[in-house]
Amino acid sequence: MLNKKNFIKLIALGLLGVSLLSFAPEVKAEANDGFTKSSYGYNMKRLDGSDRFETAIAVSNEFKRLSDKNNEKVENVVLANAFDYPDSIASAPLSKIYNAPLLLTEKDKLNSKTEAQLKKLNIKKVFIVGGTGVVSQNVENKLKSVGITVERLAGEDRYQTSLKIANKVLDYRLANAPVEFTGYKYRSIFMVDGHRYTDALTLAGMSGRNDTPIVLLPSNEDLKPSDVKGLNELINKATEGENDKEIATEKLEIYWFLPYFNKNFLNSVPNCYMHGANENKYTSNLAINNLNEAMLRNDDNVMMATGENFPDALAGGALAAKLNMPVVFTGDNLKETFKNDASGNLKKNLLDQYRDTKNVYLVGGKAIVKDGAEKKLKGVD
Repeated sequence: MLNKKNFIKLIALGLLGVSLLSFAPEVKAEANDGFTKSSYGYNMKRLDGSDRFETAIAVSNEFKRLSDKNNEKVENVVLANAFDYPDSIASAPLSKIYNAPLLLTEKDKLNSKTEAQLKKLNIKKVFIVGGTGVVSQNVENKLKSVGITVERLAGEDRYQTSLKIANKVLDYRLANAPVEFTGYKYRSIFMVDGHRYTDALTLAGMSGRNDTPIVLLPSNEDLKPSDVKGLNELINKATEGENDKEIATEKLEIYWFLPYFNKNFLNSVPNCYMHGANENKYTSNLAINNLNEAMLRNDDNVMMATGENFPDALAGGALAAKLNMPVVFTGDNLKETFKNDASGNLKKNLLDQYRDTKNVYLVGGKAIVKDGAEKKLKGVD
């Protein structure tokens, strides 16, 4: 029976396949410069280091290499706390629009390895995500002392910080997005559970496609937009007119990726399309990637990162957004991931989506993302 929930999911599926077209130039990784051939047929490249700081640096080096190939300057960096993820998991679209890799630091001092990388890349501006409770004023002062411009995006909690980032991304989108044939600039917002970092990171590649903000929400099945300070204002900004022509609210599309259905949002926010995330984070990861395949449109490249430990995956999110590539989590048992897939569609979709994948990035060391992790793309445990 097609109930309201399933009907909304079908609408979302259709719109993601048709409406979310890309107007951003594609950036492609190629099988060279550090790629090696896997026994599963993929071109493999591992981005890792001796710790989370060095892994983020390795990702930023690949970010820079690809930027150089496309004559894009890397003058900005997003800086986050290496040990506390909530403030930074919504930063992938920020990395995309400012062509800014993500680097990590300790709370009270600028990590020396990160400082050296900022100098090596000749970074002009750093976006700090999070307040002084996660990245201290000492770190900000140090950056300024070496001539780097600093902009801090911070709120009183993870939700407000995500809204600060979302407003920054939306402002860029409204100023720079091309006008479609329909006469308006396409805009969208992703909403995720603020306590499930895996869902936000799954959306990293997709957020880069149309400069889509990622907003973190509290885990509350009865949540209303008015319950989150500033959320209605963000939605209203996204529906403002352009060139003195009113843009209807229906032009904004909001995608709900929380693990439950919410009538309050559905009834109060026009064009809120609900696709509930699965309680199993690995199942959710595969399902969201497949649902949004039309938005990614870059299955040539896939990033694989652990679903159990956030720092490496977090650093990879910036590169995923740049390449608009899916992030597939490792560390699960496929039998467990597929146990409720009675139709077999989840596994079939996994095989179909990555059938033509050429390049696979493994983010993190071998103890975290094991050699051979790419076999998951073939449905092999």
